[in-house]
Amino acid sequence: MNEEQQCLLLSSASRFWPPKGVKLSYDTAGFRADASLLQSTTRFVIGLMITSSHNKVSDNGVKIVDPSGGMLSQQWEPFANALANASSPQHILLLINEFVDKEGISVDGDWQVEVLLGRDMRPSGDALLQAAKPA
Repeated sequence: MNEEQQCLLLSSASRFWPPKGVKLSYDTAGFRADASLLQSTTRFVIGLMITSSHNKVSDNGVKIVDPSGGMLSQQWEPFANALANASSPQHILLLINEFVDKEGISVDGDWQVEVLLGRDMRPSGDALLQAAKPA
């Protein structure tokens, strides 16, 4: 990862943190919790859908779309959990570098990336959508 990529990552990573004492967990339904707790789950994804399904109005959910356009692989759920619960921007950078090495993902060169975002119409949807956008 080059210096520009690292600076952008650290800048984005410093915007939102889960409240102290809160542990977020990803499963087949995505990250589910009170909407006020979910901003840290929107930081680093290929695509995401903010969707609450049948939950009460104060709840919301964040479903991550993988690079192929499908559901996030169960094998990647621990990585999503680690990112959402990371303790600092530097910790996020470390987690990403470890994951990239483990999965053999190339981050060299100039990549043209499109991130797709979607949301429901609950009052909390806009704040979560804004949290997912770059700083």
